[in-house]
Amino acid sequence: MARKQPDHRAAGRLLRFLAIPAGCGALALTLAAAAPAAPAPAGGALTQVATIPVGQNPTGVAVDPASNTVYVTCTGPSPDLYTINGTTNTVAATIPVGSNPWAVAVNQATDTVYTANQTAGTISVIDGATNTVTATIPVAGAYLVAADASSNTVYAVGSGGLSIIDGATNTVTATVSLPPSVVAIAVNPASNKLYVAFSEEVDVLKGSNGKLLTTVRFPYQVRNVAADSFDNVIYVAWGRYNYHVLEGISGTTSTRVGRIRLRDATGWQFGSPVGLAVDQSTHRVFVTDRYYLIQVNGKTFRGPVTVTVNAVPVAADPTTSMVYVARYGSPNVYAYHSTVG
Repeated sequence: MARKQPDHRAAGRLLRFLAIPAGCGALALTLAAAAPAAPAPAGGALTQVATIPVGQNPTGVAVDPASNTVYVTCTGPSPDLYTINGTTNTVAATIPVGSNPWAVAVNQATDTVYTANQTAGTISVIDGATNTVTATIPVAGAYLVAADASSNTVYAVGSGGLSIIDGATNTVTATVSLPPSVVAIAVNPASNKLYVAFSEEVDVLKGSNGKLLTTVRFPYQVRNVAADSFDNVIYVAWGRYNYHVLEGISGTTSTRVGRIRLRDATGWQFGSPVGLAVDQSTHRVFVTDRYYLIQVNGKTFRGPVTVTVNAVPVAADPTTSMVYVARYGSPNVYAYHSTVG
């Protein structure tokens, strides 16, 4: 599939000043039923609009808002990156990558996609315009990846720690030692900081060289971390057993700015995966576990909306108010439309 190269400067301005048209959520409900739609609950609503077949065992989801494209990594039996047209919710391309691709990230400024291929020990670099692999970067045991569009820097976590990659040359410029139990990373382009989650901590690193700036500690195990660079807030999901919390910390001071207990979440046993994503246009935060997709107002930390879905990898598109979740062990991605209450 080939597509016209998007105007990324215009796309960046659109994301920063995006306003969701009034009535979009109501329109979707009206088309689905003849009777008038009931008012959305205080926290908004999540409405499933599509089930998209992809490969077996999807492990990661990422969105390019500039092109309205969704990317999904699947471990196999054939390790591939699936490209989904966000307008039609159909698969537009299937791209072979390295074995056991566990994560995917997008640099929308360069229309470049990155997959972390754990067994292959590589990062695959994909041109989003042509859906072709243009480079392969050695990173032993790579299983996490994040991209900073403002500095064209890619971060990958593998068995050798953190690799900092120059997106222009596709070369590793620095390697930083990390604990062996890292579960998530998130980059904040607004402050050029990288957030590394492990055990009961989130380490805040300088984006340019991986230098430790500070550590934020939590009562129980940190499960995931995500950054809202427009609001300069970092969201952390932490907890254990039947006690689960979404907490926000300031991207400037690393101090707490709000929290909400996710009473409907279940099954966060030790080591179980938890998904986390942010819609930066409306500051909605989405948390997934093996039972639920939960929407939280990231400004007020109120109004959780919960739907039942057995999926963990999650990504949000701020231009369309769509949320995409993937179910490991199945060949499906589920698309939800999100509205604000």
